[in-house]
Amino acid sequence: MKKITRLLLLACIILLFFVVNTFAVEVDEQEIKSVGKDPIVFINYTGPHKIINTIEEIKNIGHSAARRNKGKIQGETTDGKYTVIRAIDPTTKEGLNADILVLTPNAGVDHIVNLRRIISAYLETAWDYSEADANTIATYVTVYNAVYRGNIETFNKRYKEIVTKHLKKDIVGLSTNYQDWPGKTQIVIPISDPGAGLGTIDTSVISDKKVIDNMREEEDRSVDTRKEMVDIKEREADIANKKAQDAQKAATTAKKEADEASKKAQEDTQKQQVARKEAEEAKKVAQENPDDIAAQQKAKDAEKTAQEAEKKAEESKTVAKEKTEKADELTKKATEEQAESDKKRLEAQTERTEIAKDQQQNLADAKKSESMKTAYGLKLNSGITDMAEILSTLVKINADNGDIVKTSPVTVIRNRTVYNTGNSFVAIAGKTIVDPNSNQAIKLVSLDQNNMEIQIESEEIVSPLSVLVEDAGLYYCIIKDNTNWVVGKYNKDMKLLAKTNEVVLQQTPILINDNTVSVTKYNGMIIILNKSDLKSITVDNTVDAK
Repeated sequence: MKKITRLLLLACIILLFFVVNTFAVEVDEQEIKSVGKDPIVFINYTGPHKIINTIEEIKNIGHSAARRNKGKIQGETTDGKYTVIRAIDPTTKEGLNADILVLTPNAGVDHIVNLRRIISAYLETAWDYSEADANTIATYVTVYNAVYRGNIETFNKRYKEIVTKHLKKDIVGLSTNYQDWPGKTQIVIPISDPGAGLGTIDTSVISDKKVIDNMREEEDRSVDTRKEMVDIKEREADIANKKAQDAQKAATTAKKEADEASKKAQEDTQKQQVARKEAEEAKKVAQENPDDIAAQQKAKDAEKTAQEAEKKAEESKTVAKEKTEKADELTKKATEEQAESDKKRLEAQTERTEIAKDQQQNLADAKKSESMKTAYGLKLNSGITDMAEILSTLVKINADNGDIVKTSPVTVIRNRTVYNTGNSFVAIAGKTIVDPNSNQAIKLVSLDQNNMEIQIESEEIVSPLSVLVEDAGLYYCIIKDNTNWVVGKYNKDMKLLAKTNEVVLQQTPILINDNTVSVTKYNGMIIILNKSDLKSITVDNTVDAK
């Protein structure tokens, strides 16, 4: 009964305080808030990692995938973790082509930012987008695929059969939870005009109303990213308009050539008709005078001339038809390009109007935020079932009414303890991971005060049972040293300053005295350490802490 009562109390408690001590890793970050009945909230792993990949290493995944498909219109390639299906059918006019990025069960990406980096790099190499444009489109691609996750009907309506035959209802699109990405993801990248440079990816499809509505629910209403997309669409409109003008000029020239060819065909047809009439008359005369050699020869010559005239007339008609068809095709192309230009221009203008409104609202919100008095607090995560794994989230609070105004994406702060350094917070963060293949880890971390995100993490692994103690701006915790657990001392930049050569209990208390530190050895005996270098001062101890 006491245990149940304690759990209920812990679940209800919110520890409030100004930036003092008691406060950073869970696995979720709200990239996009909910909209109506279609909530899009990306849940990412935002805690420490055993191995930290550089941005270039992450982007190289996308570059490599693109290089494997360069120059192909169909096919499938993989590196064992990320598979790309190129699905382009130039013979089918209706519907969209696509590149499909499949995350295999071995894929290791666990944050939307890194997934977007992979997609962006892919677009750069596969379709020659600039880095800036690729970054913008990659953001829209992820939101688009999250909005239409599992909506196989929509994909069937929009895409060609060469695309849809690869799609599976249960995994098409992008889950909002990173844990569902490996083996359960088909990111569809719509292609409207392969190899057209800026116009290759269909930006209208990936920025439809549902996508924009979700992006507007971001804290800053995604103003900057939306402005970047508007800029892309305006350039697409300019390119389409230039293509329309060029096509119209070509159509005008082709129409002139077609008219001339038609005129020539008419003339040749008239000549053919005259020649045929003359041939028929000569034939009649020859038939009436079978013994007249000259008449017979004249009839043969007239027939030959008539046949040559007919052949020439047919050739002229064919040329006239081809030139007319070419002129019609160019006229149609000019009309389509102009329509595309007008569509992109209208989309850009409409979005600019909405962005202007949102910018005004952002200014109003910023002004209100500047005048707000805030404090920081720790919010216990829901669903606590293990007293040894109580995790918390750092929050910023309106000091006047207690409303939470900002939540840290790092939701696995351990021990309900955070220390303020003046411009950052120090905490032990991470969740106990059973899977030995997981890249997640428990480490000492530093969080910035603005976004409350991890800015630095220790190189060393921290014990899941470790306490965190602060003294004079230095931080003590239990870290892994090969296979042993020892006491480590850090500065606010997560640099290890000293560690003891004594093996200690993972759960040992750490008591700071004037010049010493007392801890419990692996055998349960308390020892005294020199605070400056953490070397043992006493070794003969009879106090059993077990």
